[in-house]
Amino acid sequence: MEFYSKKMNKMLVIAFVGVMSVLVGACTSDALDDANALADGAVVKNALVKNADGTETVILSNGEQIVLEDTTTYVINFDTINMGNDIDDVMVSRAIAPTGYDRESKPKDNKKYLLGGLEKYGINPTTVYIGKFITYYKDLPVSKGYSLFPSNNKYATENKMGFNPPSLTKVGFHTTVPDTWTGYETGVTQIFYVNSDISGIYWNKNVPCNPADLTWYYRAIPDEQ
Repeated sequence: MEFYSKKMNKMLVIAFVGVMSVLVGACTSDALDDANALADGAVVKNALVKNADGTETVILSNGEQIVLEDTTTYVINFDTINMGNDIDDVMVSRAIAPTGYDRESKPKDNKKYLLGGLEKYGINPTTVYIGKFITYYKDLPVSKGYSLFPSNNKYATENKMGFNPPSLTKVGFHTTVPDTWTGYETGVTQIFYVNSDISGIYWNKNVPCNPADLTWYYRAIPDEQ
């Protein structure tokens, strides 16, 4: 009986050591995974990773990662009372309205934004969004001796117009005039592309409208002689 008792005790010790080895191995593996995830001293808070080099990484719900070299949160408050200029009904009723765009200028990097006044587009003013303002251009035909007058007013279809740079607080566009007459003035507007929010939820949304739907309301008026 004493022989079997000693043998049983020895087997229990071996089994215990085996279990502890597995547990220690698992913990070590988890620790290594955590160390790899937090390489170079990075700190994870929700979907935002603060890297040791001063950049930030946002881990999206679709598995993508966005690196933010500029970690500033930019605050823009849009004018929800008057989204455009005061122009009478007659001008809008006679406005020319090409659609779409000819060219775009897309910033390389995404940034963090707090956007006020865009609740109608599903944007929460207290949520930080990751995205970029993309500039769109449209060549608008004009006869010689005339100039284009953008109809950026409340009577235009707001959700089919971008934001008028550089202030971006109003819906609409402005035009640039070439040094020599070419038969065109170029309309300039911007759309905010929402890549995600700070929690990592993937949005893939254009605000206030998709670029293919842009409408350029304007009227051609004769130059003063």
